[in-house]
Amino acid sequence: MEAANPPAMYFVRDTKGKGWTIDGWSGAANLPGLTWWWQGFAAGYVDFTNPEAVEWWSSRLAAIRSEYGIDSFKFDAGESNWLPSSFIFPNEDKRTWPGIFSTRYVESVAAFGSMIEVRTARHSQHLPVFLRMLDKDSVWGYDNGLKSMVSTLLQFGMVGYPFVLPDMIGGNGYGGLPGRELYIRWLQVNALMPAVQISFVPWIYDEEVTQHARDMVALHQSFAPTIVALAEEAVETGLPINRPIWWIDPTDQIALGIDSEFLLGNDILVAPVLEEGAVKRDIYLPAGDWLDVKLNIARVGPGWIQDYPADLFTLPYFIRQ
Repeated sequence: MEAANPPAMYFVRDTKGKGWTIDGWSGAANLPGLTWWWQGFAAGYVDFTNPEAVEWWSSRLAAIRSEYGIDSFKFDAGESNWLPSSFIFPNEDKRTWPGIFSTRYVESVAAFGSMIEVRTARHSQHLPVFLRMLDKDSVWGYDNGLKSMVSTLLQFGMVGYPFVLPDMIGGNGYGGLPGRELYIRWLQVNALMPAVQISFVPWIYDEEVTQHARDMVALHQSFAPTIVALAEEAVETGLPINRPIWWIDPTDQIALGIDSEFLLGNDILVAPVLEEGAVKRDIYLPAGDWLDVKLNIARVGPGWIQDYPADLFTLPYFIRQ
């Protein structure tokens, strides 16, 4: 596709003159502003509050999709924190700045059809897109690691974004390949969420991990009809696909404090192992009659199961009868 220089007005402008022209640096006011991005400095930000800019940008992506037969796109960024420091949006009410930028961005990319992925959201609950968790670190803790997966999943659903993409199995790996145990437990915590994304392929570990990845994908596929039905329900009612375990009994004070278990719909309870080195965990079952899938026994809630056995290749989950 032939490159073409866009008009300067298609980029977010900087009212203090910290900008650039197509030919180089400039100090003139209201030129496209410079901003940081993840690969460095000196980037411009397409102004998605400008309909003409959206049309120019979208037409280029549409041409790429047509020429190369691309099915869909992953859309990164879109957050207002990447804006130039003295941004201006002439087409929007100033009272909506800066958040309106993210809203317009998601509206623009959602037009590209099914399977769209974004990582930012603002007043866009009505759009049919996957909302990706921000990059998780390849660590175990609540500090953006494995333990934060469940709480992030539930928070997304509670504010109206049920189509959660949990990002990469194993985390981002910025510090190196995720540890084998961490990768296995990440496969498990992700298996009964709405979508699974594998970037670190399991065979870089060993055949045992590869087989477990197949097992977890097969588990996800076996619940695909349930996930699809819950997705359809979410469109109609706004209910989340994955829910906190207190959802089926909001008066249960213990259930209200559980952040290491979650529901798929109202009838499948997932209790992944989130502690490094652990081969057992305590599990709380809210009210109801539950089938323990691993042990194939009936259990009655509410109540705790102490020291539930969960070796490295076990994902504890229960089905309400």
